[in-house]
Amino acid sequence: MYNRKTKENQIRKNIIKRMEAQFNFQIKNRKDKRDWEAIEVSYQIHCDRSTSIRYARKLSKIFNSEIRMTQGADPLKASGTYIFEN
Repeated sequence: MYNRKTKENQIRKNIIKRMEAQFNFQIKNRKDKRDWEAIEVSYQIHCDRSTSIRYARKLSKIFNSEIRMTQGADPLKASGTYIFEN
């Protein structure tokens, strides 16, 4: 019985660990005419996708800017999600 519970806990931890990923955020003012590749990554977090979208929406409102959110270690080569909140 003890081994079974330990095994179940390990499986749960692995599932949670897999759900978390690195998300990168680039912040671009609406008046900025540069390409996204020229804008540096401002913020990186390790979390699940829904939390990262919440962060991106808040950042967009705070800075009144467009946010590009990418997942993975190389943000400039990945396609991104673009978020702008008024």
